[in-house]
Amino acid sequence: MLKKPYPITTLVCLILFGLAEMAGAILGGYPQQVKELATSIIINHPSVHGLVGVQDIDRVIIDRTSTEVLARLHTFHLHGHGLAIVVFIISLIVINLEIPDRYKKPLTLLISMGLLYPFGWLLFTILIPFLGRQNSFFLAEKIFFMPFGGLFFLSILVSIVFALTEVIKNFKGRETS
Repeated sequence: MLKKPYPITTLVCLILFGLAEMAGAILGGYPQQVKELATSIIINHPSVHGLVGVQDIDRVIIDRTSTEVLARLHTFHLHGHGLAIVVFIISLIVINLEIPDRYKKPLTLLISMGLLYPFGWLLFTILIPFLGRQNSFFLAEKIFFMPFGGLFFLSILVSIVFALTEVIKNFKGRETS
Protein backbone atom coordinates (compact mmCIF):
# COMPACT_ATOMS: atom_id res chain seq x y z
CA MET A 1 0.00 0.00 0.00
CA LEU A 2 1.30 3.45 -0.94
CA LYS A 3 2.07 5.74 2.00
CA LYS A 4 1.23 9.45 1.86
CA PRO A 5 3.89 12.15 2.30
CA TYR A 6 3.94 13.96 5.63
CA PRO A 7 0.96 16.35 5.93
CA ILE A 8 3.27 19.36 6.39
CA THR A 9 5.02 18.50 3.12
CA THR A 10 1.70 18.36 1.33
CA LEU A 11 0.65 21.67 2.91
CA VAL A 12 3.79 23.58 1.94
CA CYS A 13 3.62 22.17 -1.59
CA LEU A 14 0.04 23.40 -1.85
CA ILE A 15 0.96 26.82 -0.45
CA LEU A 16 3.74 27.27 -3.02
CA PHE A 17 1.45 26.03 -5.77
CA GLY A 18 -1.18 28.57 -4.66
CA LEU A 19 1.32 31.44 -4.60
CA ALA A 20 2.53 30.47 -8.06
CA GLU A 21 -1.07 30.41 -9.24
CA MET A 22 -1.58 33.89 -7.79
CA ALA A 23 1.46 35.10 -9.74
CA GLY A 24 -0.11 33.58 -12.84
CA ALA A 25 -3.36 35.41 -12.16
CA ILE A 26 -1.47 38.70 -11.82
CA LEU A 27 0.35 37.98 -15.07
CA GLY A 28 -2.90 37.15 -16.84
CA GLY A 29 -5.04 39.92 -15.43
CA TYR A 30 -2.73 42.82 -14.66
CA PRO A 31 0.39 42.76 -16.83
CA GLN A 32 0.07 46.41 -17.80
CA GLN A 33 -0.31 47.48 -14.17
CA VAL A 34 2.79 45.48 -13.23
CA LYS A 35 4.74 47.16 -16.03
CA GLU A 36 3.45 50.60 -14.98
CA LEU A 37 4.46 50.03 -11.37
CA ALA A 38 7.89 48.81 -12.46
CA THR A 39 8.24 51.80 -14.78
CA SER A 40 7.49 54.29 -12.00
CA ILE A 41 10.13 52.68 -9.77
CA ILE A 42 12.67 52.48 -12.61
CA ILE A 43 12.21 56.20 -13.35
CA ASN A 44 12.92 56.95 -9.67
CA HIS A 45 16.21 55.01 -9.87
CA PRO A 46 17.75 56.39 -13.08
CA SER A 47 21.43 55.75 -12.29
CA VAL A 48 20.79 52.07 -11.52
CA HIS A 49 19.34 51.51 -14.99
CA GLY A 50 21.63 53.81 -16.96
CA LEU A 51 18.90 56.29 -17.83
CA VAL A 52 20.45 59.31 -19.54
CA GLY A 53 17.56 61.77 -19.63
CA VAL A 54 16.95 61.39 -23.37
CA GLN A 55 13.38 60.18 -23.84
CA ASP A 56 14.03 57.98 -26.90
CA ILE A 57 16.95 56.20 -25.23
CA ASP A 58 15.37 55.95 -21.79
CA ARG A 59 12.09 54.59 -23.19
CA VAL A 60 13.92 51.58 -24.65
CA ILE A 61 15.70 50.88 -21.34
CA ILE A 62 12.51 51.31 -19.32
CA ASP A 63 10.48 49.08 -21.66
CA ARG A 64 13.15 46.38 -21.62
CA THR A 65 13.45 46.48 -17.84
CA SER A 66 9.71 46.47 -17.14
CA THR A 67 9.31 43.57 -19.57
CA GLU A 68 12.08 41.76 -17.65
CA VAL A 69 10.03 42.21 -14.46
CA LEU A 70 7.07 40.47 -16.12
CA ALA A 71 9.31 37.72 -17.47
CA ARG A 72 10.80 36.99 -14.03
CA LEU A 73 7.33 36.96 -12.44
CA HIS A 74 6.43 34.37 -15.06
CA THR A 75 9.56 32.41 -14.09
CA PHE A 76 8.40 32.42 -10.45
CA HIS A 77 4.98 31.20 -11.62
CA LEU A 78 6.52 28.29 -13.55
CA HIS A 79 9.12 27.32 -10.95
CA GLY A 80 6.57 27.53 -8.15
CA HIS A 81 4.20 25.17 -9.93
CA GLY A 82 6.96 22.84 -11.04
CA LEU A 83 8.80 22.52 -7.74
CA ALA A 84 5.59 22.11 -5.75
CA ILE A 85 4.72 19.11 -7.90
CA VAL A 86 8.26 17.72 -8.02
CA VAL A 87 8.80 18.03 -4.24
CA PHE A 88 5.47 16.31 -3.60
CA ILE A 89 6.34 13.44 -5.94
CA ILE A 90 9.88 12.98 -4.65
CA SER A 91 8.59 13.08 -1.05
CA LEU A 92 6.05 10.43 -2.01
CA ILE A 93 8.84 8.27 -3.42
CA VAL A 94 11.09 8.75 -0.37
CA ILE A 95 8.34 7.98 2.13
CA ASN A 96 7.73 4.70 0.29
CA LEU A 97 11.36 3.61 0.02
CA GLU A 98 12.45 0.70 2.18
CA ILE A 99 14.86 2.76 4.26
CA PRO A 100 14.89 3.27 8.01
CA ASP A 101 12.25 5.74 9.20
CA ARG A 102 14.95 7.80 10.93
CA TYR A 103 16.17 8.87 7.46
CA LYS A 104 12.79 9.66 5.95
CA LYS A 105 11.93 12.82 7.90
CA PRO A 106 15.31 14.53 7.52
CA LEU A 107 15.47 13.62 3.83
CA THR A 108 11.93 14.89 3.26
CA LEU A 109 12.84 18.11 5.07
CA LEU A 110 15.92 18.48 2.87
CA ILE A 111 13.80 17.87 -0.24
CA SER A 112 11.26 20.42 0.98
CA MET A 113 13.98 23.08 1.17
CA GLY A 114 13.72 23.09 -2.63
CA LEU A 115 10.35 24.80 -2.22
CA LEU A 116 12.21 27.98 -1.27
CA TYR A 117 14.13 28.09 -4.55
CA PRO A 118 11.33 29.78 -6.58
CA PHE A 119 11.28 32.66 -4.11
CA GLY A 120 14.61 33.68 -5.60
CA TRP A 121 12.72 34.45 -8.80
CA LEU A 122 10.15 36.43 -6.85
CA LEU A 123 12.87 38.41 -5.05
CA PHE A 124 14.60 38.99 -8.38
CA THR A 125 11.29 40.24 -9.83
CA ILE A 126 10.69 42.66 -6.99
CA LEU A 127 14.23 44.04 -6.86
CA ILE A 128 14.88 44.63 -10.58
CA PRO A 129 13.24 48.09 -10.66
CA PHE A 130 15.12 49.16 -7.52
CA LEU A 131 18.57 47.62 -8.02
CA GLY A 132 18.82 46.68 -11.69
CA ARG A 133 19.10 43.24 -13.23
CA GLN A 134 22.65 42.29 -12.16
CA ASN A 135 22.42 43.36 -8.52
CA SER A 136 18.98 41.80 -8.15
CA PHE A 137 20.12 38.49 -9.59
CA PHE A 138 23.22 38.51 -7.38
CA LEU A 139 21.05 38.85 -4.25
CA ALA A 140 18.54 36.23 -5.40
CA GLU A 141 21.40 33.87 -6.18
CA LYS A 142 23.06 34.34 -2.78
CA ILE A 143 19.85 34.23 -0.70
CA PHE A 144 17.80 31.60 -2.57
CA PHE A 145 19.31 29.98 -5.66
CA MET A 146 22.63 28.78 -4.27
CA PRO A 147 21.60 27.60 -0.79
CA PHE A 148 18.17 26.14 -1.53
CA GLY A 149 18.98 24.97 -5.05
CA GLY A 150 22.09 23.31 -3.62
CA LEU A 151 20.15 21.63 -0.81
CA PHE A 152 17.54 20.44 -3.27
CA PHE A 153 20.21 19.02 -5.57
CA LEU A 154 21.87 17.29 -2.61
CA SER A 155 18.52 15.84 -1.50
CA ILE A 156 17.96 14.42 -4.98
CA LEU A 157 21.39 12.79 -4.94
CA VAL A 158 20.76 11.26 -1.50
CA SER A 159 17.33 10.04 -2.66
CA ILE A 160 18.93 8.44 -5.72
CA VAL A 161 21.49 6.66 -3.52
CA PHE A 162 18.74 5.29 -1.26
CA ALA A 163 16.62 4.20 -4.23
CA LEU A 164 19.62 2.62 -5.97
CA THR A 165 20.54 0.77 -2.77
CA GLU A 166 16.98 -0.56 -2.58
CA VAL A 167 17.06 -1.68 -6.22
CA ILE A 168 20.41 -3.45 -5.75
CA LYS A 169 19.21 -5.10 -2.52
CA ASN A 170 16.00 -6.32 -4.21
CA PHE A 171 17.95 -7.55 -7.25
CA LYS A 172 20.41 -9.49 -5.08
CA GLY A 173 17.50 -10.92 -3.09
CA ARG A 174 15.93 -12.29 -6.27
CA GLU A 175 19.21 -13.80 -7.47
CA THR A 176 19.56 -15.88 -4.30
CA SER A 177 15.96 -17.13 -4.45
